[in-house]
Amino acid sequence: FLAARGVDVGKSLCEHDLTGTAEEIFEAADSANCTIHLPYDVVVAKEFRANPPVRTVNVHEVAADEMILDIGPKTRAKLANHIAKKNPEHGGVFDLEALDAAEQAAWLDAIPVSEVWGIGGRMTGHLEAMSITTAKALRDADPARIRQRFNVVVERVVKELRGTSCLALEEVAPAKQQIMASRSFSRAVTEKRELREALLTYIARAAEKLRAQGSLTNAVQIFIRTNPFKEGVQYANSTTIRLPIATDDTLTLGRFVVLGLERLYRPGFGYQKAGVILMDLSPHAQRQAGLFDDVSAINRRTNLNASLDAINQRFGRGAVAVAGAGSERGWQMRRGNLTPAYTTDPAKLPIAK
Repeated sequence: FLAARGVDVGKSLCEHDLTGTAEEIFEAADSANCTIHLPYDVVVAKEFRANPPVRTVNVHEVAADEMILDIGPKTRAKLANHIAKKNPEHGGVFDLEALDAAEQAAWLDAIPVSEVWGIGGRMTGHLEAMSITTAKALRDADPARIRQRFNVVVERVVKELRGTSCLALEEVAPAKQQIMASRSFSRAVTEKRELREALLTYIARAAEKLRAQGSLTNAVQIFIRTNPFKEGVQYANSTTIRLPIATDDTLTLGRFVVLGLERLYRPGFGYQKAGVILMDLSPHAQRQAGLFDDVSAINRRTNLNASLDAINQRFGRGAVAVAGAGSERGWQMRRGNLTPAYTTDPAKLPIAK
């Protein structure tokens, strides 16, 4: 799931060919008005063995030679969040640190150990066998014994419950290292024209995100696939195009996407999904122009993209789009169960009769 969201997971055990499936799960969750919570921090090591040297890092700071072993220990913050959600009388806000020791102990004693962030179902059974059934009991457990019985991650959970911070909360989310735009189609798509419309729509959205975080892309990956669960011969393929110069320009990226589609498209198949991934991102401030680039043309294109973003932000996504993206878009994903945007679209407010 982290890889599907563009996070570089190093050499973690990850089936990258299933990122499309992960995206479908995200889409299904959105349609059902559910949220999939991904970790902010993770425990990593350079090798997979018993009791390896580990460190806790932000998910965007996993090195290329490291693998993710577990989620990180921002436990007390998550517990306070749990209490706030389960107890409406607190108005959605709960400061665990503001309580005295006795009050903290009472709250922790009311929380099952299974609700502690980082404690899974299997580990819950082992802890309960040791008579550790609540968050308070886990807090009061011997850290050395916990580490010997489990691992350093659970030991750090114990320390977090005691108020010892093992990792500071991040104040500013780092820029993404990859940006993906992808959706499943509402029906099987057979024509190259419709695939081109979809991919140009996706690259426009990805480029908008790219500009929003102040980055440029040095490579773009394009992929298309049929339904892997359908009987008969299926087809899936992808291609990565290295750009001559890093860019955030929608029109430039669109040309490379069309080129990639020409390489990938095979007639006779009903395609279920397509998408683009912007890769090898770099800060816009480090932009290097080509020797023969027209600086005035680059500035005009920058202003054009800024205008597109401003119009789409004001009047809604897709208000202005490149002509190649089409207008009817019969291939778009069905969103019959999408939650109405009551707070951002007055036209969707319910009407009392």
